[in-house]
Amino acid sequence: MAVKILGGIAKGYNLQTPKGNLIRPTSAVLRRKAFDTYQDWDDWIFIDGCAGTGAMGIEAWSRGAKKIYFIEKHRKVYPILKSNIEKIQSSYASYLEEDAFISSNQALENWLIGFKKTYESLSQEEKSMCLLFLDPPYHQKETYQKVVFKRLIEEKWFKGWLWIESDEKKGISSEDLKNQGISFYDFITQGDSFLAVVKITAHQ
Repeated sequence: MAVKILGGIAKGYNLQTPKGNLIRPTSAVLRRKAFDTYQDWDDWIFIDGCAGTGAMGIEAWSRGAKKIYFIEKHRKVYPILKSNIEKIQSSYASYLEEDAFISSNQALENWLIGFKKTYESLSQEEKSMCLLFLDPPYHQKETYQKVVFKRLIEEKWFKGWLWIESDEKKGISSEDLKNQGISFYDFITQGDSFLAVVKITAHQ
C-alpha cells in the first residue's frame, strides 16, 4: 500500500507503511479534498491524533505548518511512524524548524492531558491556529467520545479546530456527532467517509 505526499515541498514523497491491515490511512482522495479546501498552513500547529504513517501531519508540514505533533499508540505502527519522521527530517533538513516533529507512543486521550499545559501557554492567536485531526479505527467509537467530548468539549480548554474523520456506516456517523451537540463548520465527503470540520469556541 503506497502512501504519497500530495503537495508542498515534500510532494511525491513515499511513506513507509506497515504490512497487513494494521492501519487504515485516510484515502488520497479525501486527503486531497481536505488540503485543496484548506491551503494556508503557515504558522499552524497540527496534531495528528491517530497518526499511523504520519501522512496527514506530514502533508500539513509540507504545506507550511510550523509544528506537528504525531500520536500513535500501536506498538507495531509506532516504529514505522518514527522512521517516516526521521527520514523526512533527513531529506528536508534545510526546511525544518527546530522541534518541528514530535512523536509520542501513548493514547491520544492521555497525551492531551499533558498537552493542555502547552496549549494554555500559547498566545490567543496560536491557540486559534491549533488543529487536531482525529482518525481512529472507525469501530473505536469510544475514542471519539473520550477525545472529542470528554477531553475537548466538556473540559472546555481547547479553542482551536477539529478535523474528525469517520464513516457513516462503519464508524460514528455525522448524525451521532450532531446529536452530541457538535456543529460543523464544513463537511467534506468521499463515498461513505467524511471529514467533519469543527471550530471549537467558548460557546461550543
